[in-house]
Amino acid sequence: MNASTDRVVKFIANLLLFVWIGFTLFMFGWVVVSSFKSTREIYAGVWAWPSVFRLDNYTRVLNDFGLSRFLLNSLVAVLAGTLLTVAMSAPDCIRSGQTQIQRFVIHDN
Repeated sequence: MNASTDRVVKFIANLLLFVWIGFTLFMFGWVVVSSFKSTREIYAGVWAWPSVFRLDNYTRVLNDFGLSRFLLNSLVAVLAGTLLTVAMSAPDCIRSGQTQIQRFVIHDN
């Protein structure tokens, strides 16, 4: 491929990337704005702004549906997995580090 073809391909790739990023950010913003609406406002107009920004949906999800418990369970699972991975890989890392230091010291003299 020549230089002009490379530029066209890069331009199209960047254009598609920016369109995808824009779409993703737009949808994320729409979800965040919709999370402040009441159920009636969501059914009344999907694209309308909420009349009042409410936190009722967040308190309802945390308290009534047990999301706080699910978040705690996820935190415990992630911490346990991370600690187990570190505990199992630390001895090998220490051994590899000592080997690297010994090679450096022996070959340096």
